[in-house]
Amino acid sequence: MRKLKGSLGIICALAFICCACGKTDSNLGTASSSPVNDNTAEAEHNIYNLNEIEYEKPKGANISYLCQNEQGIYGLQSVHFDNEPTTYSIIAISGEEVGKEITLKVDEDAWFNSLSVDNDGNFYVIERVYSTAQDIDKEPEIDEGDTDADAAISEETTDSNADISEGASYDYYENKQYIVKFSPMGDVIWKTLVEEEINENYYGLDSLVYAENVGAVTSSSKGIIVFDTKSGVAESINSEFVKDYSGEMFSRRQIIALRDGNFYLIDADMTGENSFYKYDTSKKDFVDFTDKIPSGILEGYSIYPGIRYDFLINQYDGLCGLNIDDKEATKICDYLSSDITDNFDIRYFFEEDDENIFVAQNDQNYYGFVFSRLTKAKPGENQQKTQITLAAYFASDSVRRAVADFNKANDEYRIVLKDYGDYVRNEGIDGLEKLDLDIVSGEAPDIIEIYGQMIPIDKYLNKGFFEPLDDYFADDKELSSGEYLQNVLDCGKKKGKLYTLIPQFTIYTGIASADLMGGETLDWSNYKEICEKRNIDPAIMFGVYSKGEAHSFYSIAAEECVDREKGTCNFKNQAFYNLLEYVGLLPEEYDDSSSGSLYREKKAILYLLAVNSMDEYVFAKEGYFGGDVVYNGLPGILGGTSYIEPATQLAMSSNCKHKDVAWQFMRYFLTDEYQDNIEFYMPVSQKAFNAVLEKAQENPFYIDENGEKQEVSSYMSMDDIEVEIKAISAAEAKQFEDLVKSTTIPYQGDETICSIISEEAEAFYAGQKSVEEVADIIQSRVSLYISENS
Repeated sequence: MRKLKGSLGIICALAFICCACGKTDSNLGTASSSPVNDNTAEAEHNIYNLNEIEYEKPKGANISYLCQNEQGIYGLQSVHFDNEPTTYSIIAISGEEVGKEITLKVDEDAWFNSLSVDNDGNFYVIERVYSTAQDIDKEPEIDEGDTDADAAISEETTDSNADISEGASYDYYENKQYIVKFSPMGDVIWKTLVEEEINENYYGLDSLVYAENVGAVTSSSKGIIVFDTKSGVAESINSEFVKDYSGEMFSRRQIIALRDGNFYLIDADMTGENSFYKYDTSKKDFVDFTDKIPSGILEGYSIYPGIRYDFLINQYDGLCGLNIDDKEATKICDYLSSDITDNFDIRYFFEEDDENIFVAQNDQNYYGFVFSRLTKAKPGENQQKTQITLAAYFASDSVRRAVADFNKANDEYRIVLKDYGDYVRNEGIDGLEKLDLDIVSGEAPDIIEIYGQMIPIDKYLNKGFFEPLDDYFADDKELSSGEYLQNVLDCGKKKGKLYTLIPQFTIYTGIASADLMGGETLDWSNYKEICEKRNIDPAIMFGVYSKGEAHSFYSIAAEECVDREKGTCNFKNQAFYNLLEYVGLLPEEYDDSSSGSLYREKKAILYLLAVNSMDEYVFAKEGYFGGDVVYNGLPGILGGTSYIEPATQLAMSSNCKHKDVAWQFMRYFLTDEYQDNIEFYMPVSQKAFNAVLEKAQENPFYIDENGEKQEVSSYMSMDDIEVEIKAISAAEAKQFEDLVKSTTIPYQGDETICSIISEEAEAFYAGQKSVEEVADIIQSRVSLYISENS
């Protein structure tokens, strides 16, 4: 069995995968707004077709870095399989020499990364040489030659092959780094040793670019280094603008060579603010150019050098172009209109000509890239299709992908995604108010995605906006004959009718040490007695919380104290008083320095848990408790209650003119094709849910290049504890299945009610009013709110 920690091949692969992670089925609303000019009367100009480029990779091959010059686009390819040494080559992927391969000479214990090219076809790479633990003490001495004391850099060519016994397993250490220049034929022109401090937080040299007017330039944790392209002589740039980082902050620095032949620095300070600098070759220092680009345009996005523009910027909604001194960026490709959804998987953009852009996306099935080409669509290509509108408030990734797939496969209809979250991101307008206005004015969407608790289901249901889906489901032979978690599907019912489809969900619950609880269940009516019997301070019975984090408790209270179907509420009860008294015990500020140890030391009782995957259960059980646990549920008014939170819900408008077509789109989320591939939530399909439990009863594994299953140790860290994610037992799987199938209450959440509780409870915490007085005011305000929205 392989272990992630200490295996070079896996570590390198994980480092690459992490670049693609962050892609979850979550909203895309995290990016900051920025000035973009997409105010074009002819939106067709921003529509491109994305077509995959066929590329046959040799067995064990992986292309991990790309670069471009006037002749074409090139990739750094590594080939590794079985126990053979890794080989490296440079492949022409696009341009005049497409298919040409240049073999590179590499030492057995070396690894190449980063790739840049000049217009004469010379290539520049970073070479790292590794040794095992047993080799560190017997590293051969190297004649360092002439050394620039300031840069701590020397020119040297060396061979540091490691002598590793067959079958041995060692930790790997990176102890040499070089910048290497290769000729167009693959011969080494020069090789410069770079002495750079290495520690566990970063790899030292980070990136490498070629700038025609400057040379080969690399960024490191200590600054910027320029290499003369003829001799390989290196010189550090000593500048007040180059900040010394460590850890994650260093990774925010980006060097970029633009079409003017100069190189530029995008640098972040400790607050995440980006600054922009141009390198002045005469001064050998940077000049601040931050005021020459629009504020915020370089923050939170991926930046690439362009040909028609100085910069290509991969924003959440489109690819934009920007020139220095522009007041705003120009939209080149609109992702939604072009049915492109996985833009955050894109690692490279290269302009080939006025109508074609080469794209490299992370391969979701294997390490490396999938190559595609963005080609400008012909005018009027989409105008002949009947449009169906899908409304969302910060649309989920899964819905975006499904819309794109539907549009590509359908010649008659086209779904137009209208994301009302864009009004918040781009214009600062309340998106929900805009949705209300559209519905009232007759511009209601045909389909609506209800993601999380952002869109008020009951409000639209009470106004007759939703179409009952019972008949559509019953008439669908494939779906009606399938097996689903009926209790989850039933959470989409209101007043006995099915109004929303729930394809995936999360379980909200609480777990506690089995021996500590002794068969009891903690809730708001008995927590004082349970804590007293176990000599536990009630203020930390759920771990470390602050008053500012009491929102989750208010939200649970809103679920139990409000009857939405009857339009009533009851906050005037002792259990709710007890809840407010508990929150009153909490500190103003949060301190998690010992949150995990509290459970292991039996000073805390209940850990509140959202289960999206069984890994989260294992992490909570082993990391917090280190022993057997029981499901208590979340503390309720009279008992512990677990909840189903629909991760995604889909509803159809009662005014939709093409209901059968809308259903064809919606039903996809209940098919095996979708259910069997859910990654970040629990599937509603019984078959897919069973597969989740079966997989959880196996140790973590990956599928190698030969299609074979390989076990691998996986870890998550908490406090000073390293938790190994291991297989759960059959009994634990059955315990979780029983929990899921016995949970029938949907967690809907209501921000307005939570805000009312939070606002009014402050008077109790400040000693200005009694708990009964505060509950009376909350009762009055929530009753009014319910009546106004019924």
